[in-house]
Amino acid sequence: AVVSTQSTGNLDTEGLHTLGTVIVDYRGYRVVGQSIISGILSRDQEQSIVYGSIDNGKTVNSSDKFSTVLQSSSKKLHLREHSVVGGDGAEHKLLTSYDCKGIIGNDGRHYLIDLF
Repeated sequence: AVVSTQSTGNLDTEGLHTLGTVIVDYRGYRVVGQSIISGILSRDQEQSIVYGSIDNGKTVNSSDKFSTVLQSSSKKLHLREHSVVGGDGAEHKLLTSYDCKGIIGNDGRHYLIDLF
């Protein structure tokens, strides 16, 4: 988790942000902690996701604006745009796996989360 978040952050893509992430291993337990996106707690989580899926692909969201921000990073990471079909039969073009989520915070920044 930390390596993929760090790798994405190291690309220094203009307009793309990741969360502060830490992994703590203690006495056989692993805890992953992440900072909070601006405004995420004040709105409905389902409405916050503009890119990716929060329900294992039943509902898939895509955003041209978010894809534009991801273009530079995807080229550096050798990721190709591909089609994902959601549970409703609609086809979406994504540059990441549908498990990665794109959120636009109240601060207007584009955040990419769940890069596991």
